[in-house]
Amino acid sequence: PTRASLNIDTDDAVTFAGITGTTGTFSGAISGTKITTAVNGGEFMRFSASTNTTSRDWGIFGETVAGGDLDFKVGTSEDASPTVSVLTLTKAGKVGIGTTSPDTNLSVASTGEAWLRINSDSDANSGDTDCGIYFSVDANSIKGQIKYDQGDDKFCLGYGTDKDIAINSDGRVGIGTTDPSERLHIKSPGGSGKILVEGGSGGANIDMKSSAAAQDIKFVFYVVDDEMMEWGWLHNDDNIVFNVN
Repeated sequence: PTRASLNIDTDDAVTFAGITGTTGTFSGAISGTKITTAVNGGEFMRFSASTNTTSRDWGIFGETVAGGDLDFKVGTSEDASPTVSVLTLTKAGKVGIGTTSPDTNLSVASTGEAWLRINSDSDANSGDTDCGIYFSVDANSIKGQIKYDQGDDKFCLGYGTDKDIAINSDGRVGIGTTDPSERLHIKSPGGSGKILVEGGSGGANIDMKSSAAAQDIKFVFYVVDDEMMEWGWLHNDDNIVFNVN
C-alpha cells in the first residue's frame, strides 16, 4: 500500500482542521511533545494492522469526565472494534488488569483462573538469582518477604529479610531453620522451644495417622543428641510403649 508521512518541526501549537483516513477524520492539536485529540470521552486512538488477518485492533479510551480513567481495549476478532478491557489506569492512580474498577493499587481479575508469575534469571545465565516480593512501610523499611532462593533451592518467607519458614524441594518444612531434616522441623533460635495448640469450644487435638498399613506411630524426644526418649504405638504388638535410651 502507498504510505504518506507528515513531519512537523515547530515550537508552536499546530491544530489539525481534519486529517481524513479511510474510515473517518482525526482532529486534534500538537504542542511540543503533546498530542491532544478533539475527542471528549470514548475512543481517541486506535492501533490496527489491517494487512494481518490474525491481528486484533487495540484502542485507548477515556472517560468523558475531566481527569477520567484511561482504558486499553482489544477487539475480539479481526477488524472488530476494541471492546474488551485489558488494562485500566484510574485517575486515583490504581491499575486494573482484567477489571475496569480496581479497588487496590493493583487489581488482577479473570473470569477463569488468575495467576501472577515472577521469573528471575529468564535468560538462564545466572546460577543464583532469587525472586520474590518484599513488603515495606514508612521509608521503605522491609517488614516481610516471600521469596524463592535459587542458590539453596528453597521457598522462604519471614519477617524483615529473615528466612523464618523454609520449604525444601522435597517438601520438608523448616520453622526456625532453613535446612529441615524431617517433614516438619521446628527449631528455636534461643531459649526454650515450645509448641502450643490452643483450641476453642471444640477442644484441641494433635492427630497422627500413618498413610500405609502396618506402620508404627511414635513421638521421639532427644536431649542434645545422645539421650532419647520414645513414646508411641507399635502396630505389630498393638501396644502403647514408652522407652528411654
